[in-house]
Amino acid sequence: MELSDVPDFLAAFRERSLSAAARRLGVNQSTMSRRVAELESRIGPLFERLPEGLRPTPLAIRLLPHAERVESDAAELRRALHAPLAASGTVRVAVAEAVAVYLLLPALAPLRSRHPDLSLELLAGDALVDLHRGDADLAIRHVRSSRGDLVTRLAMRTRFAVIASAELAPSLGPDPKRWPWIGLSAQYAHLPESRWFDEHIGVEPVLSTNGYVLRHEAVRAGLGVAPLSRTVVRIPGLVAVDPGLPPPEPAPIWLVAHRELRHQPRVAVVWDFLLELLGNHDPDVGEAASKGLGL
Repeated sequence: MELSDVPDFLAAFRERSLSAAARRLGVNQSTMSRRVAELESRIGPLFERLPEGLRPTPLAIRLLPHAERVESDAAELRRALHAPLAASGTVRVAVAEAVAVYLLLPALAPLRSRHPDLSLELLAGDALVDLHRGDADLAIRHVRSSRGDLVTRLAMRTRFAVIASAELAPSLGPDPKRWPWIGLSAQYAHLPESRWFDEHIGVEPVLSTNGYVLRHEAVRAGLGVAPLSRTVVRIPGLVAVDPGLPPPEPAPIWLVAHRELRHQPRVAVVWDFLLELLGNHDPDVGEAASKGLGL
């Protein structure tokens, strides 16, 4: 008896009817009858054909426990193949400092509890790390990678609002050009929020910073207002204010990994976690990901 014969044999034995066995396996009766007949031609008679159905022969009764053991082992093998492999080791994630501070750090505890043998190394900074050289395993970037050996997924779109401290907000007048603005240094002039500021506000900032976290903290300290990710309004003491202007265009955030690492268990676990986490901050992207749409 070959392994491929086991399902046919067990279905016929258990159902005691070729038609019922065929329905169990999703084939027609003639196919089922042919398979059983071919099996019997190779190993001997397994069933007596009676008006009331099939009666197992002594050979069939002797083979039954062996066939059931094969069936059980095959089921165990399928479960093992589909079970997630244990994730262990270190995963290095290159990420902008603001994303790490305001999005990742508050949400990492569940990942730690689910995968206690997994360790994260966050490489915070705005410079692009070289994934080909192995400087990081994953990267969260504001620019899309076009190289074919990198796997890239849209993780979220940063949607902006003008943010102020709760103490400063009531003192802001109707003219946003007279508000105290916190800007970014010239190296960030290409970003959507910087272009928006130049186009719609165009005044000298009361303070400029060379980093997102500095700007967030300056706003929280009440030094001024700035176009920031809408997610920061969850931080106590920060509120959105309306300048009467269209917001900056959303900025995409991409999750990137080298193709050779993407499906390693330790990397795959963090990849899936980050996609879910960041997607929760952007319902459009999160919904598309849950439906399997590769945005």
